[in-house]
Amino acid sequence: MNTSRRAAKALNEKLTGMFYAEDIGFRVMKNSDGPDKDITIMLDKKSHGDEVIETSGIKLFLDPEVAVSLKNCELDYRATPEAGFLIKRCRSKVHQNPNATIQ
Repeated sequence: MNTSRRAAKALNEKLTGMFYAEDIGFRVMKNSDGPDKDITIMLDKKSHGDEVIETSGIKLFLDPEVAVSLKNCELDYRATPEAGFLIKRCRSKVHQNPNATIQ
């Protein structure tokens, strides 16, 4: 099955509208089974108490503990054969993590 450009555009607009209406974004979490600097990023709804960071139309949700440990840090993406998200420019104990995963 193929879709026309009009159908694809309409579906994309509907999907985008749902994300904004439902307050969905990306949750940044510490991995409980890994070193302190390991993080996972996944689609999720905002929870009570979350710090919300909105940039370039993307919402990131951080629970208070994660927000404190990632203060003054930057989420980046490495577009290389070893592609992945990493935390950089930290002035805290959390450091770069080339092994961060997204789900």
